[in-house]
Amino acid sequence: MLKIKNKKLIKKYNDNQLKFNLVKDEKGSIFSGLYLVMIISVILIAILMLNLSIGYNDINKNELNTKTFNYILNDYKSNIPDLSYKVLENLSNKVVKSGAPLTNSKETIKEEIGKSMMKKNKEYYKNSGIKIESKVIYVGDGKDPFHINIKTVINAFKDNMRYNDQITSEISIENLKDPLPAIKCSKYPNFSYNETNYNYGDSLSKFLESKNQSGNQYYINGSSPAIIKRCVYEPYTQHGEGISMKNCLNNGYYHESRDGSCYFHRLEGVEQCLDYGMETFILPNPKLNQSELKATSSPDHVIFGYSYPGESLLINSYSGTKTLIFLDNAHRKKYGFS
Repeated sequence: MLKIKNKKLIKKYNDNQLKFNLVKDEKGSIFSGLYLVMIISVILIAILMLNLSIGYNDINKNELNTKTFNYILNDYKSNIPDLSYKVLENLSNKVVKSGAPLTNSKETIKEEIGKSMMKKNKEYYKNSGIKIESKVIYVGDGKDPFHINIKTVINAFKDNMRYNDQITSEISIENLKDPLPAIKCSKYPNFSYNETNYNYGDSLSKFLESKNQSGNQYYINGSSPAIIKRCVYEPYTQHGEGISMKNCLNNGYYHESRDGSCYFHRLEGVEQCLDYGMETFILPNPKLNQSELKATSSPDHVIFGYSYPGESLLINSYSGTKTLIFLDNAHRKKYGFS
């Protein structure tokens, strides 16, 4: 009987042990599964974070590339006025030196600016890898006779970045040489110039003589400004007050004029045009100090163009020195002397 009971106990123990092992195995499997899920989750999260990091870096890189691209294009556009001014300066110097007018100044300016832009485009490509294509489509009058407008079409490419725009640049012509006197008088004797003035010697007198102008002898050894500078005395009637006119003549200022030649036509040797232009005064012989003399009126478009007479006007200074110019009635009124 004891053996039978022991067998039952042993069986019961084995059954309990089996159940315990089964539970243990089940719990072990559950924990193993949880561990696997956790490991996979960690791996997935790590991959996701890596992708996010790579994407963020790519976005930052693209934003940086775009900012650099735009910065370089803005720098390029800001250089167009300087580049254009340099072209104008070279052309005016060339005309003054040769005395030969341009045939079509606007087209010549357009072509020369285009050539300079091509050189600049190569520099930008070499330094930044940005391919720039630019074309000047318009050269014309600006907001006043002392400015011109340049319109340019710009296309730029790099990788997946693109740029296209049409811009207008306003260029000042101040401090450029005035080519008109050189075109008109350089073929006559004793014509010369320096960095500030044209000195006519006998040339202007001979030029006026060729036009059958009386009083041409008064312009022997005359002079006029070589550099375009806008007059500071506005309205122009201020010239008739105090020593304003004397200061204007000493500084060689230019004035807006409906009859004067614009800068484009000055490059072509045209003394008067339909465009809103400018005028300056040509001073006669500095030794003249007489009143009631008559000769061609002193504004340059009158002397070089459709000439008409003026009467001598003595301009006083505080030091007591006198400067003589010839003015017709219309110009006397314009500058406040009537």
